[in-house]
Amino acid sequence: MPHHSPRAAILQPFRSNYLPSPTANAPLFLPADARRHWYLGYVYLWKSFKSEAIEYFNHEQCVEAFRQLYGFQVEMSHATFPSPYASLPAPASLEAHFSHEVLQPVEKIYNSLLTTQVMRNICSDNMPQGIWLESGAQNEELAAKGVKPAFIIRSKAASGEDEVRMLGHAEYLGGKPGALTSAIRNAGRNTWGSLRCVLGDIARWMLECNTEYGFLVSSDEIMFLRFAIVHKGKKMNVAQPGEPEHVAFVYTIVEPSINYSDPIKHNEVLDEKNGTVPVRLALLYLLHTTVVKRFQMPKQKGNAAHYFPTTEAGKRFTL
Repeated sequence: MPHHSPRAAILQPFRSNYLPSPTANAPLFLPADARRHWYLGYVYLWKSFKSEAIEYFNHEQCVEAFRQLYGFQVEMSHATFPSPYASLPAPASLEAHFSHEVLQPVEKIYNSLLTTQVMRNICSDNMPQGIWLESGAQNEELAAKGVKPAFIIRSKAASGEDEVRMLGHAEYLGGKPGALTSAIRNAGRNTWGSLRCVLGDIARWMLECNTEYGFLVSSDEIMFLRFAIVHKGKKMNVAQPGEPEHVAFVYTIVEPSINYSDPIKHNEVLDEKNGTVPVRLALLYLLHTTVVKRFQMPKQKGNAAHYFPTTEAGKRFTL
C-alpha cells in the first residue's frame, strides 16, 4: 500500500465506486419494515462549515502541527485497489469501507497531532489522552438502550474520564445517488426520506449520548451535524407573594436545534476557490472542534427527547 504524509493523506478523496449499482425500489432504511424515528426539532443549514474546515487547515497552528509530524507516514489504500469489503452486502460494505478508509486514518493522524507541542499549547490542561474508534455494535450498554450508531468516537479526558466525542451513522438510503441532497431539498416536507426522516436515528442517539457533534454518511455523500439545545427565556419577577420585586432571567422554553452542513461528495477534493473539501479533512476539522470547544450538551434538555415520534416504514409523518 502507498504511504503518504499526514497532510497529504487528509487530502485524498474517499472513493465509493466499490458499492453495487442501486436497484429500483430498494428500501431507504433497513430493516425495510422497521418503524422509523423522525426528528421534529429545528433544522438550519450550517452555511460556513466548509469554509471553517478550510480556514482550520490553513491556520498557522494547524500547518505547524502537521510540520511537527515530519517523517510520520500514513498507509493508504491505492485508489485502483479493489475494496476488501466489496463482497459484503451494501450497507455493511459502506460501514466497513468508511471505517477503514476514513475513520481509521483520521483517528491515527489526530492522535499523532495530539502529541505535538502545538496541540499541547492549544489544549493546556484540557488535552485529551487520546481518541479511539468504536462501532455501535461493540457497545453492549448503548445497544441495550436501543442506541446503535455505526461509529462512536470516544476519548479519554485529561481527568481520565471516558467520553463520547462524536457519533456517526451510515444510512445506505437504497444506494440512491444524492440521497442526502434530496433529503435537504425536502426539508420542509413530511415525506419518507426527507431530512427530518433521515436525521431521526442519528439525532436521537446524539441526544442520548450527550454529544453535540455527529455525521451521517450515505452511499455517495456525507453531512456533518451540530446538535444544540437552545434555551429561551425572559426577565420575570420571581419574588414570592408579599416579598419585594426580584427580577431574574427565567428559561421558558428549551428547544432542540440541528445545524447540518451541505453534503460533501465522497470524491470531493480541496478547492478553496469553489469551497469544496475532502471527506477526511471535514472529519478532522469536526473532531478538532470537539477538542477545542464544548462538545457535550447541557444537562438541562427540557423535553427534547419528545421530538422523536415514529411512523410505520414508508409512511409520511402526520401530527
